[in-house]
Amino acid sequence: MCRITPLLLLAGLAVGRATPAPSLIGAPLPAGYVVNRNFTPELSSVYRDEGRQISVALRPGNYTFLVMARDARTGRTLWKFHGQGTASVDARLAGQGAVMVTVITTGAITRSQALLLDARTGSVRRKGLFTLEGVRDGKALFTQYDEAPPSAAFLADPNVLLGEVMQVRTGRTLTRNLPIPTRPGCGPLKTLKVGSNMQGFRMNDRQQLVATRQDRCGTFQATFDWWKVPLPAPKIESSAS
Repeated sequence: MCRITPLLLLAGLAVGRATPAPSLIGAPLPAGYVVNRNFTPELSSVYRDEGRQISVALRPGNYTFLVMARDARTGRTLWKFHGQGTASVDARLAGQGAVMVTVITTGAITRSQALLLDARTGSVRRKGLFTLEGVRDGKALFTQYDEAPPSAAFLADPNVLLGEVMQVRTGRTLTRNLPIPTRPGCGPLKTLKVGSNMQGFRMNDRQQLVATRQDRCGTFQATFDWWKVPLPAPKIESSAS
């Protein structure tokens, strides 16, 4: 399963994907703004959300974006959120009461940032360096990432995967961080990083989080049913030699 990372977002904005967005309802966009219609199903520009249409428009001339919610029946604008950079919204949170916005700013250094907005009001619930990894049973899994790997020492601990499980509609944190146990007699853990994925994990087809670690006994995977509360211990499986 492909992770939706800021770099993938930037690539999608640059070259486009053949997934046309639905048409906007209501009044025309403000002058200079356009809707990017070449996203994956997850990285969207327009989607429906509980009687609302959520959309993001870009103003290429000065690199600003506009996230809007409009009444899906009347087209009336319910709220607007303006920002600097290039942005997409993540349709996986449709129906959950929140809007996930990933923002890319380019210049001497390309930077990314995530925003979690309240779907009813457009107010900011959370802001920072995190990605949405999964949505299940009204819960969302967010993991932290480093803006410029490997500068952030907090991602270097192989015994814990930094992130949180949130009850999306209420914003309540159910689980903070996912601990990865050592194996008896096998010594300390080492993270097997892949590119900018400093925490060494992936999501499988069953929406489980799989963290890969190495110790003196070899390589293994710790598989989490992250949506369960309280969080059960991960299933530990050795990698095939």
